[in-house]
Amino acid sequence: AGMVGFDPDVSYAAGTVGDALLSAPRHYTPQGGGVTDELATMQAAVDAAYGGVLMLSSGGTYLIDGELEIDEDIEIITDGALPAVIVTDGSTGIPIDIGGNIAADATTTLAANARIYSRFIEVASATGIAAGQLLKLQSNKAWYIDAREQSDITPSGDAAGTAVSGTTTTMVLEVGATYAGFVGKSFTIESGTNAGFAREVTAYDSGTRTATFAALPSAIDNTSVYRFPELLKGELHKVRSINGTTVELEDPLFDGYDVVDDVYGDQKEVVTITVYTPLKVKIDNLRIERPALNGANGWLMRMSYCAGHEVTRFGGVYGSAVGIQDVSGYRGRFSKLDIAGSNDTTTGYGVQWYGCTFASVKDSDFAGCRRGVVVSGLIPSNFCDVSDNRNHGGGEQEDGQAYYPEGTVANYGFGSHGTARGTTFMRNGVTGGHTGINLRGRDEKILSNQFHGEISECCVSLFYGFNTIVKGNVYQNLYSEGALANSSAQTETASFEATNINGRVPQDFIQHSFARERGFLDVSDNVVWGVRRYFLAFPSSGTDTWSDISVRANRV
Repeated sequence: AGMVGFDPDVSYAAGTVGDALLSAPRHYTPQGGGVTDELATMQAAVDAAYGGVLMLSSGGTYLIDGELEIDEDIEIITDGALPAVIVTDGSTGIPIDIGGNIAADATTTLAANARIYSRFIEVASATGIAAGQLLKLQSNKAWYIDAREQSDITPSGDAAGTAVSGTTTTMVLEVGATYAGFVGKSFTIESGTNAGFAREVTAYDSGTRTATFAALPSAIDNTSVYRFPELLKGELHKVRSINGTTVELEDPLFDGYDVVDDVYGDQKEVVTITVYTPLKVKIDNLRIERPALNGANGWLMRMSYCAGHEVTRFGGVYGSAVGIQDVSGYRGRFSKLDIAGSNDTTTGYGVQWYGCTFASVKDSDFAGCRRGVVVSGLIPSNFCDVSDNRNHGGGEQEDGQAYYPEGTVANYGFGSHGTARGTTFMRNGVTGGHTGINLRGRDEKILSNQFHGEISECCVSLFYGFNTIVKGNVYQNLYSEGALANSSAQTETASFEATNINGRVPQDFIQHSFARERGFLDVSDNVVWGVRRYFLAFPSSGTDTWSDISVRANRV
């Protein structure tokens, strides 16, 4: 029973053949021989395999002209050792877009102040929220470290608010008379009257340039300087349970949120909560090949709102913007990747985590990318792990010019943006680029990494951020015969070796770019052999400040 008239949409009793067939892999072989577009038939095969396994042909080539969309749980594997290859002739787009059409199940706000490390939050409404869902908190306050402004509404240089008839609910914005996109945008007052408060624009009159928002403690005057942040406080969690309007999270909060003004003068923030049903996806033994087209700004694969997802033995070339982008993912696991040619001059990431929690990438190779792995997001990516990977830089930009050290746009082995928190970079190998590892976040660690010759600027670059540990790393100069180890002292400028050293051996092991006025820097147990200038370098400014620096037990 269950064999006759089998229907994949029917729920068969346990132990029947029909029940077994429901979980059996659905085999899809190439239809077009790698020559004819088979996007439609491949999409149909994906749709039919939802909730189960789609098995592709080992060594088979699948030509698609467009994007495969995956919006339900699925596992994609092959029937042999060789990878299945998806080839696309499109210059832009995302060959595999997972979760791109997922809509929010619920949207609400944080209804009470939430303490850091608490696993319980109070929401205005729990309708549509259930255990197992992803829950994203997004504040209207700027992220602590990187308070850059939204590029589409950046105020003019004279960015001060002006009082309007003494009211505390309206303000003239000196940003031009025609822009109407302020409604729904959040701003913070950075100095002057009401400094530190954040509000959301509820109405805007472009004729008078007047914005309306919730009341502030005192009237605004022309000392109130405002900013519309681009990067915001926030975090991504998984729901454990619901009790009325109390939501229990799988993990404690990483931050605290003050949404209620009180007698102590706490400054109110608005925290929007968005809830999604996550996808569980597994991809194994797959390769995606795009054409090498100048100006092509495409991806290889994007994953959105996934939890417990796995990507193994995945390779690809010329996903110029991003190889794999993981958006709002929870506990994603990536391993044995082989990604080359993510070489866009403004993105160019082999793997990008964007507002993720507890992601990891291990035992993977990157080449010709502007950056092998980057940790970033509109809200922070928290406690991600980049370990046991290898990155050889170089490659070419979209315009055909070589990357550093020959070109004009810096490439990095691995790195983080300002919205990275708690990232660990450990036991990675880097060669062939401008900078080995570039950090901008907080509470990050660079542990036991190997840097080799042909790094032109520095092994470790520290931008804004704080609480950084650099421990147990090794740099070895591959061009270190005699005096040529230090090219600033070289005399044999006409020799082939000296010419190649200059620009390919780091100036410094660690290089600071901006002041770090809080937090600590701990540099210990590193072995550095043959840099051109300094072990630890600071910009030559008489006004910048660095605090709590410990440098110990290093061999230089």
